[in-house]
Amino acid sequence: MRGLLVETQGDGDNLLDLGFSPGELSKLLDELAELEVREIETCPVDDEFWISIRGPLVHQAQLLKALQDAMKPFDGVAVELGTIGTS
Repeated sequence: MRGLLVETQGDGDNLLDLGFSPGELSKLLDELAELEVREIETCPVDDEFWISIRGPLVHQAQLLKALQDAMKPFDGVAVELGTIGTS
């Protein structure tokens, strides 16, 4: 964002005409030209979540099969089939 504002300002345009307040422009123009990028150590996360599929049973089965097939290339990802009874 800063680079675009500086370029626009260099072209002779009044940055206030863009709709920013003087304070907003000051903050944007005072930002560092580059962000600091740091690499941090991460570890695998094995989360579990549910997907609820509603509709005719035949469509549910087709969708679950398609989901299983779509997940095959991903090691460690499993799609479990089952039903949850309603009260």
